[in-house]
Amino acid sequence: MKSHAIVYIVGLSFLILSACSKRCDPLPDDENPSGKNSLLDSIQWKELKQTTSFHYRSDSLQDKIIYGVHTVKDTVVFTYNGKRISTISSFRQQRIAEYQYNIGGRVASIIIHTQSGTGPKINFKFTYDAAGKPAVLDYFFSRGAVILEQLLFTYEYDAAGLLAKVYAKTPGGHEVSYLIEGYAPKCDFNPWAFIEPINVTENIPIYNLPMLQTLNRLPTKITRIDGGSDEIQRHAISIDKERVARVISDFEYPFIPPTTHRLETNFFYRQ
Repeated sequence: MKSHAIVYIVGLSFLILSACSKRCDPLPDDENPSGKNSLLDSIQWKELKQTTSFHYRSDSLQDKIIYGVHTVKDTVVFTYNGKRISTISSFRQQRIAEYQYNIGGRVASIIIHTQSGTGPKINFKFTYDAAGKPAVLDYFFSRGAVILEQLLFTYEYDAAGLLAKVYAKTPGGHEVSYLIEGYAPKCDFNPWAFIEPINVTENIPIYNLPMLQTLNRLPTKITRIDGGSDEIQRHAISIDKERVARVISDFEYPFIPPTTHRLETNFFYRQ
């Protein structure tokens, strides 16, 4: 969930945002990831006094998302090749995320860069297991051929096929673990109320399109273990008519000194 705070993973500054929507049942990769039922119209962030609005094409594919934080607004626009996402671009940040696919039609990589094509790039490369679920996510931050930062995420699933653990490791041996310790009941949700399309968040190994397309339930507790910089996220998810209606998120930081903060988000749908 969006925390609107600046956090760091291995020295890289990550802006925490989120916006995503998805059906409860996993979708084939060439189907509409915005969902076919109960299109999400907007999300209101109570504490932040922010509204995120969702706009769609005539075929219900996500067309754009408009973020509003006080007087600062950004419009994120989606383009497609058929029904598959081709690019996602930010008007305000002047950045583009390019989606590339493997021979099976699944997302193979996401590359985020400036619209001019200059400067460093953020790269995500996905590999999948025999069941079609993400097995490894290779994240690296590069400038030309030089890799500046890198994390390798490995996924583990429980007997029900739900994501249970994520292990992150740098080439230098630094390790971070994510434990998914609870899930909400099945519901109808859009993956673009929980993904930041053109930035990197600390929860990117969980809240990304390939992963959310395999899940039919949303996490209610995530514990990130990072050797003294731990975080516990608790998400109380209210469901009405099989749709996400409200999420109250508590973020706990138990070390030096212990702190907490809360965010409430309310979801509104088109009739």
